[in-house]
Amino acid sequence: MATSPTRDQQPRIGTLLGCSIDGGSLRFTKLLGVGIHGEVYRALDQRTNKLYAVKVLSRTPTPIPSRQQPEADAVDGRSLSHEVALYSRLPAHENIIRLERMLHSPNQVFLVMEYCVGDNIYEAVSNSAHFLLPANYELVRRLFLQLVLAVEHCHSHGVFHRDIKPENVLVTQDRLHVKLIDFGMSTDQQLSAQIYCGSPHYMSPECHGGINGEVKRYAPAPNDVWSLGIVLLNLVVGRSPWSCARGDDPHFMRYYAGQTMLFQNIHATQKFEHIIRRALDVNPSTRCTVAELRQLVENCPQFINPAGGPLHKNDMATSPLPSAQNTSNVAAGKGHGAAEMSVSSARPNFEPQPVV
Repeated sequence: MATSPTRDQQPRIGTLLGCSIDGGSLRFTKLLGVGIHGEVYRALDQRTNKLYAVKVLSRTPTPIPSRQQPEADAVDGRSLSHEVALYSRLPAHENIIRLERMLHSPNQVFLVMEYCVGDNIYEAVSNSAHFLLPANYELVRRLFLQLVLAVEHCHSHGVFHRDIKPENVLVTQDRLHVKLIDFGMSTDQQLSAQIYCGSPHYMSPECHGGINGEVKRYAPAPNDVWSLGIVLLNLVVGRSPWSCARGDDPHFMRYYAGQTMLFQNIHATQKFEHIIRRALDVNPSTRCTVAELRQLVENCPQFINPAGGPLHKNDMATSPLPSAQNTSNVAAGKGHGAAEMSVSSARPNFEPQPVV
């Protein structure tokens, strides 16, 4: 097996291609993604011919940029063990990528996971314009409700994801099922002091530190609900409402001052407007729960009012848009059961834009 690079060396990508683990039975055949935490490979079990996704995590501390200390934070064995402990705590669920087993060497940890043939939902929407057609809102509802069920399952077992976004949701090749991935930022704490944990475009105001930057602790459960609300807007209208839910984002502050313009611009039905108001309630204590969100979506027959006509460019704000390269602390690859930066980072079609 390839040795880990020293701290003075720049880590090389794909060094494990062709190597094997688990007594030589599991061979790395393709690099699927690479990110701050490590690499993700497709691996072939040479005994059964079954494919797996293997996330390779280094035990060596790796700098992770943060908003306040860009070079100070690091990943070590304890944080990796915490991720694995939370992930393995979850009973199997059809909409969560399954952790098959964990292997390790002196320098690395290997998470052997179910391999999902397909794209993440970001890629699926990018490459399939029919996702955004009015006739396909039923497909959007079906896939989103599966994601909600996955998050509800996590919450019921005391695990909060904290990085829900389209890049962390895989869509199977038949486009009928989704699977939630990447528990690298998850927690089991009912209250967290880890401000700015997650992907900025999908983080709640309290996770950003509050509108005025005075929040020091927040509840991860309603933060997950907020992220789901943004994802739903992504899927329904193909855009995001703002870049960051902070006081220095003019599009968010327009929503904060008066929410009506958002719903007018997207021609939301009354029930869809109610869903977004509940999920994107700026007060986390009155925001809906995951279970309530599921019920609201189940009872919403139509998201967009067809009488309102199509969304026009003049309805949309013109500020810079979140893309795959800048939506996250750890960007996502496609179809590989763990969220890391895609080897191919081009995202030509699905560009969520602010709508307020």
